Amino acid sequence: MLKRIIQLGLIALVIGAGIGYYMWNKPHESIGKPSIVTTATELAADFGKDENEAMKKYVGSDGKSIVIQVSGKITDVKNDTSGITLALDTGDPINGVSCVLDKFTKQPRTDYKVGEEVKLKGLCTGKLTDVVIDRCVPAE
Repeated sequence: MLKRIIQLGLIALVIGAGIGYYMWNKPHESIGKPSIVTTATELAADFGKDENEAMKKYVGSDGKSIVIQVSGKITDVKNDTSGITLALDTGDPINGVSCVLDKFTKQPRTDYKVGEEVKLKGLCTGKLTDVVIDRCVPAE
């Protein structure tokens, strides 16, 4: 009887380890198609005019994230331990847009240059000193 219990325990352990390994290595889910297409200038201007309305429009008020596509010219590229962050030109030195590339997705490229025009899609998380867009990937 003890031998049978040990066998069933080992089988359960192997199954549990297999499920854990699968979940750990499961590919990250794509963020999907953008609901809003805008420019960095327009996005920063909306947050500069009325931050509460911009939060409802770009972040969402029901807890469900809104995928947005933003386009603009790169003014700064930061590559550090937390990942790659692209600052986009808004024409306003006070209200900027920062796009944080998704570190869970294999990026097709990471060699972005200042002055380059880009189209990225991601999830707007609101405004700190700049409007922040997380989980960015190149838009098709």
